[in-house]
Amino acid sequence: MPLENVDEFRDRPINAVTGLLPDANPVLDALSDTADVGVLHSGEGTRIIDRSGSEHGVGARFVRLFQNFGYTGTVRDLYLAGLSAGETLVVIPAQAEQRHELAQLLLEHGAHGVHWFGPGTAEQLSAS
Repeated sequence: MPLENVDEFRDRPINAVTGLLPDANPVLDALSDTADVGVLHSGEGTRIIDRSGSEHGVGARFVRLFQNFGYTGTVRDLYLAGLSAGETLVVIPAQAEQRHELAQLLLEHGAHGVHWFGPGTAEQLSAS
């Protein structure tokens, strides 16, 4: 079962492939054996991502302030826009060697904004 709208502040995912989908159900069915797949939906998802950090305390505000000037902030804003438009954000735990296979699965189901986040790095895996 996916972890849906779990309210946990993260500065960004680590060891995960992420992407926005118009309908996440086919992907979630394909990943039914994968533990800890995270899913964020619309309004609640945007609140959890918390662009300013204000929902999650002073430390979160500090982290978000610096992210506003970097790549992570750009990706976060893309995900907030997708959630606001009714898309679903999927976060799939993945090691580096799994990232291309999982990105392909997401892309086959209409995903965009597909990225892999590793320790200290991020890689765009889709054209948009």
